[in-house]
Amino acid sequence: MLMSLSIGMIVGGIVLVALTIFGCCGGCYKVKCMLFLYGIILLVLLVAQIIVIGLLYGKNDIIKQPLKDGLKDYKGLSGTDLLSVGWNIVMIQFQCCGVDSYKDFNDGNGWKNIKYGTLGAFSLDSPIACCKTLPPTSASDLNDCAKKIPIDETKSNGNTGCFKVIWDMSLGNISLSVSILVACGVFQ
Repeated sequence: MLMSLSIGMIVGGIVLVALTIFGCCGGCYKVKCMLFLYGIILLVLLVAQIIVIGLLYGKNDIIKQPLKDGLKDYKGLSGTDLLSVGWNIVMIQFQCCGVDSYKDFNDGNGWKNIKYGTLGAFSLDSPIACCKTLPPTSASDLNDCAKKIPIDETKSNGNTGCFKVIWDMSLGNISLSVSILVACGVFQ
């Protein structure tokens, strides 16, 4: 499941090692051309990081819209594909639902009609992973947390978007995140 992420991290590590060796060789052997090229590459990387951070804070729809588009292929708790498993983990771990709310799942149909264990078949209005208590133990619990519209806030996280929850936990604290990002930039 995490094969592509691990391959990306390995390739990124190899590129960083090669760049570091390039800079070390330029410094040790006093080759001005290599040092100049090393400095330019580091400057380009720093500018790219600043641009990415600016886009994250200024235009977060660049991230939100692809996430919402991906929810069309969401299969629910029974899904074994990477997208479904990933969203289930995020929604259960962070007690949230969808990117902005349960309404983000309206375009997909893979999770709506399910046979849930011994409780029978259900037609749902929000994914089961959005329930506050998992797994629902009775048909009424399942109805209360995943079938009733409007969403019952005491039984479902349907109105709590994952993007806001994760944003607030990571980059939402501007004073902390800006100070960390500036320290990383100075360190680089």
